[in-house]
Order: sequence, then C-alpha cells, then structure tokens
Amino acid sequence: YATWCTFIFAIVINVLFVVYYDASTGPAVINNGMALKVIYVLNLTQTIVASFVLLLWLVVRTPVEYQSIKESGKSEMRTIFLTATEPYTMYYFFYLVLSILGLTVADYYLPFLLLDIIVKNSTTRDVLNAVIIPWRQLIMTLILALFMTYIYSYFLFLYYGQDIGGIWGVGVFPNAGENDCHLLFGCFKFALSYGLRQGGGLTDVLNMSINHGRWLIDETYFL
Repeated sequence: YATWCTFIFAIVINVLFVVYYDASTGPAVINNGMALKVIYVLNLTQTIVASFVLLLWLVVRTPVEYQSIKESGKSEMRTIFLTATEPYTMYYFFYLVLSILGLTVADYYLPFLLLDIIVKNSTTRDVLNAVIIPWRQLIMTLILALFMTYIYSYFLFLYYGQDIGGIWGVGVFPNAGENDCHLLFGCFKFALSYGLRQGGGLTDVLNMSINHGRWLIDETYFL
C-alpha cells in the first residue's frame, strides 16, 4: 500500500501543477501560496514513504535475492552486483532519487514519477513491451525512414530549396539558420523535422507547385 500512496501523491502534485502553474506574466511559477505548501508537504511525505519502501525492500527482500544468487554458484562480486542491480531494487532507488530531486532541486523531476503506472499496471507494461520486444524491427524501420528522408532531402536541396514556405510553413525560410537549404545537411534536417510531422508530408511546408518534378516528389513523399 505504501507504493500506492506515493503514486497517489505524485498524481495530486501534478494535478496541482496543471491547475496552478502560470507563465502568463513571465517565467513559469506557482503564485498560490497554499498550493505551494500543499505540494511541498506532499512531496516531503512522498520522499519519506519512498525511503521507507526502499529500506523495507533492502531489509526484507534483498537478503533473499542475495542468497538465491549465491546458491546458483556466482562469485561474491558477481552476486553483490546482481543483487544491487535487481530491477525492483533499482526502481525503488531511482524513484527515491527523483522524489528527492523534486523536493530539493526542481519541480520538473516530479512528473516522471507518474511513470510508476508502468510498474503498477500490466496493461501499460504490455504497451511498453510492444515497443521494446520488436526493437530490432523498429530500429530497421527507423534506418529505412532516415534513408528515404535523405533521398527526398537530396532532391529538395538540388532543385527546390527556394520553395520552402507553404501554407503551414509560416516563419520557415530556406536560409534561416538550421533550416538552411543552401546546405544539404540543413535540407535533411528540414525534411526530417517538418516532413515527418506534417500530415501531408513536405508539401505542407513548400510553396504550391504542380510542375513535373515537384508533383512527383510531393505525391510519392505523401504516400
């Protein structure tokens, strides 16, 4: 139940962030004094409970894990290493570290504590495993996407660098810093960033044209 308490504290803290964080007059701050006090108390309590959970785990579960690994014939150093890096031991340790950092350093560490839902819910673990298990296929898909994007950015660089703009490309210019299509690398970054994020592909950030070359690039990239 203690770990559920820390999870509930994390939810409440982040709800208060959503409600009270304000950047309308300058840097993002919480101007409500009561909200700040509640967040501090919750974060402090969360840190105390997380410390208790880690200590309880180290006292109750870690010796059993150590003995089990030792009996499997591992060396002393290997046994200590495997015991210290046991997944739940690492999880409770880093959870406590994030909680302490949120309490003493900055608030932006606290939203990460919401990822505790992965440990507490099997469905969210299945979602994560859907990305982790086929990692080889996903990496090859990424490589293929990079190659295809490079091919299109190469022709964009050669023939259509000055067409950058388009209906969704307001503020995007062909020679503006990192989007400089006078450089092939700049065109590659442009195609990688805008092309993959726009619903219509590169066409959305290029001036309208139906000349043969542009039409072919626009249609095939969209597909």
